[in-house]
Amino acid sequence: MVENEFDVGIVGGGPAGLSAAVYGQRRGLRCVVFEGAAWGGALAGHHSIENYAGFPKIDSQELADKMKAHAEGLGARLLLAQVSEIEPEPKGFLVKTEEAGEFRVRALIIATGAAYKNLQVKGEKEFAGKGVSYCATCDAPFFKGKIVAVVGAGNTAITTASLLADVAQRVIVIYRNGIRADKVLVDELRKRANVEFIGDSNVVAIEGAKFVERLRLKNSKTSEESVLDVNGVFINIGLAPTTTLCTLLRIKTLENGCVAVDEKQLTSARGVFAAGDCVGHLRQVVWAAAEGAQAALSAYEY
Repeated sequence: MVENEFDVGIVGGGPAGLSAAVYGQRRGLRCVVFEGAAWGGALAGHHSIENYAGFPKIDSQELADKMKAHAEGLGARLLLAQVSEIEPEPKGFLVKTEEAGEFRVRALIIATGAAYKNLQVKGEKEFAGKGVSYCATCDAPFFKGKIVAVVGAGNTAITTASLLADVAQRVIVIYRNGIRADKVLVDELRKRANVEFIGDSNVVAIEGAKFVERLRLKNSKTSEESVLDVNGVFINIGLAPTTTLCTLLRIKTLENGCVAVDEKQLTSARGVFAAGDCVGHLRQVVWAAAEGAQAALSAYEY
């Protein structure tokens, strides 16, 4: 094979993609992994992981680094490059990137993950990076001594609030229809003296001058509106699968936007497999890693 020809092209450098690279390399496949942002995928949006077997608690970035090092140590080629286009060919696929050029692969594994959902309210886009954030690991230090809100009811929102409580003066968790996060996480957060909860409420607008200054809330039961003064807001209301490449390849997706796969992680396109958050079965590190492993083994069989 020439330098830019591989057995398997893996798009996405999160737990699913890196696990696929590990399993692929161990089966003797030459794997190339393309990551357009940061190694670790969704791990970058978390502070620590406490439910990955064998690691009672591990820093998220440390876990991502270990996965990356494992794949590289086995010989996988890892590239920080955004895949812009994929063209089917008689013997595989032509993968195009702006940063690293073109690559030919015999099989594909789509592990593109998911992106944060937006509230889609007035002020959200205008104040992005000016008080509106989606990643506490990235932005928490900017809110030291400030008043900050967290919008969401899942594990990510509660973890975000816990991280912010370490630096912020006051943290307000805003949710609509009850808290869905793991009880152990919620119980720990409720012990924090600087954390409070506002339920049955929707954020209908984000306002301020140059930076976020307040939120407009609407009670989902009474329709009563109120104003909450804050210096920032972290939006953690879920994820939407990243499936742009699937659209280009005309791969079947489900009503919720996730990639449709069978028990072998095979998509509707011959030679294309998918794994991780873009499939959306269970958005946990252990599940993504397992799907990545299965996708690699299926690619080997293919």
